[in-house]
Amino acid sequence: MRLLIVRHAIAESRDSFMATGESDEARPLTKEGMEKMADHAAAMHALFPEADQFLVSPLRRAQQTAEILIKFYKNVPMEPSPLLKPTVDPVKTVSMLSEQENNRCLLLVGHQPHLGDLVGYLLTGQVRPMFDIKKGAIVVLDFDGQLKPGRAHFQCLMQPKTLRRLCEKIHGGHR
Repeated sequence: MRLLIVRHAIAESRDSFMATGESDEARPLTKEGMEKMADHAAAMHALFPEADQFLVSPLRRAQQTAEILIKFYKNVPMEPSPLLKPTVDPVKTVSMLSEQENNRCLLLVGHQPHLGDLVGYLLTGQVRPMFDIKKGAIVVLDFDGQLKPGRAHFQCLMQPKTLRRLCEKIHGGHR
């Protein structure tokens, strides 16, 4: 199984959004975040064209990021998962992911620090942050057989700047 783990794109500032009185769960992407994520998605899809299912945090910024990705991964079902919220214990997330064994490639969209902790747990078997996953970045992990903590094989961490450069090379500019 392969996991394509994506942190949501650039969102509005938490402080300025909280001044609106709305919940942080409703905080949206910025226009810049949407534009950059479209480039990231184009590069990501060129490198990793297959996905069987999207599992996405129910927070608005993650949902919006997934909507951008789904334009490239057409016909891939998308399911919200509260186990991808920022404060969830990665042990619970892995338990849910291990039930997805019929899928060859899952695309997850979520938040820091949860995703960094999740990657650490999948690589080492211990919940600990190993990566600073920037907004719009992707981590790729592979598993031989069952998805279990400490059994992941690290393939790559592609930060936003790298994804934008790849998009320029692949598509001769921005998508």
